[in-house]
Amino acid sequence: MKCIQCSTENNLKDREANSGRCKSCEHPFAFEPTEIEPIPFTDLFFEKILSTLSVDRTLFFTKEQFFYFLERRLRGKIVDSWMAWISWIISGMGWAISGIAIAFSCILSLHLEVGYERAIIVFCLLSGVPAIIFSLWRRTKSPVISFKWRKFSARLLIFFGICLVSIAIFFLFNSSSFIDFWQLVLSIICGILSIYLGIIQEKQAKKMIQTLIIKPDRAEEWLTHWIEVNGSLEKLLPPPETEQTLAEISDEVSNYSFDRALICDSDEIAQFLIANNFHFEHNCAVLSVTGYPQNIFPTVMQMLRRNPDLKVFSLHNATPQGVILPHTLRSQSEWFADTTVTVYDLGITPKQILKQPEISVFRSVNLVEEAKNLSSEIKAQLSSEEIEWLEAGNYVELASFSPAKLLRIITRGIANASIGDRELSESGDSGNWSDDEDTSYIYTSDSFG
Repeated sequence: MKCIQCSTENNLKDREANSGRCKSCEHPFAFEPTEIEPIPFTDLFFEKILSTLSVDRTLFFTKEQFFYFLERRLRGKIVDSWMAWISWIISGMGWAISGIAIAFSCILSLHLEVGYERAIIVFCLLSGVPAIIFSLWRRTKSPVISFKWRKFSARLLIFFGICLVSIAIFFLFNSSSFIDFWQLVLSIICGILSIYLGIIQEKQAKKMIQTLIIKPDRAEEWLTHWIEVNGSLEKLLPPPETEQTLAEISDEVSNYSFDRALICDSDEIAQFLIANNFHFEHNCAVLSVTGYPQNIFPTVMQMLRRNPDLKVFSLHNATPQGVILPHTLRSQSEWFADTTVTVYDLGITPKQILKQPEISVFRSVNLVEEAKNLSSEIKAQLSSEEIEWLEAGNYVELASFSPAKLLRIITRGIANASIGDRELSESGDSGNWSDDEDTSYIYTSDSFG
């Protein structure tokens, strides 16, 4: 394991002899890979996680974003381990077949009066091919790996089956003996089975729910220990603070208004956007539905209400509480009820997730009852498929997207809304769901990112 301070390689014996410190610079190691479960990792791996997450320490991030990012990278190590495992199995199988097949081929050649070469082929068909098909099939059903890898394994099954069938059919017409014919028929059966399983599992991969391989508490323990060993992390955001004392804002600033407002369903995401200067770069006020940041919330709301051309964007998790946010902004007087403000629902919505199966979906039984208790008014705005998705306890959180990707998605969503406005203006279509001119408009994006 390489030391992050001096890049000296330290094997297990070195680390044990120096009480968990580098043999060269004496810097302590935060983690001992042999003691970490379920997926061992090193200090260098952890440091790269923090660096990549913060884009070389240029972006702030929350603990929840760190958890999802670490979980995703550890899941990737499972993929690497699996690929190494299957390679070892196939390689080992080749050596095993070479030796064992000699004995089997003797028996087969005596009873069936065939040569050693053909007997070896029979043995391969009876052992190696089914083993590969079974391994790939199990891979497509794993809830631990991502949708991308499940889909890849399913397509590999299809490709493997097509190869088997194609080769078998090619040689079938050139076969002159019964044993050759039997081998080729067996190959075709295996190939068709592989293709069938691949097609079925490729469809099922879209519906599979992701399983977390670590818990948030465990990730926080690792992060706390890392800070104890290597010092504080400048870009790690603390929990949002509730500041009741109103900040003093000059008249010159308070007389200014924003062109846009981005309302989040969580204080953490609002804090994340403000910390990364999203409000400055996009002339966009950033608030949470609970009133964060409390010390400037009333002033910012006054500034927003002065702009008759204000555009409001809602940003929320794909959860029962999240999908309520756009309705809250349109219907409650403390927000934008009885105004002509346009509300854009950037997401995340169940509709967006259903159209993008590559996004990892998780499930919590705690959300089932919450989804079933949604008001009829909210359910009327959702399709039956979206309601079913929520009532199954499924969810996707904004924090599951890396800081850089989340900022990019939000920026693109706001830009697309502006393009949509211009197109509607040119076509003369207001896009309003209601004939009432005093009703606020709401638009929903079909995709998230």
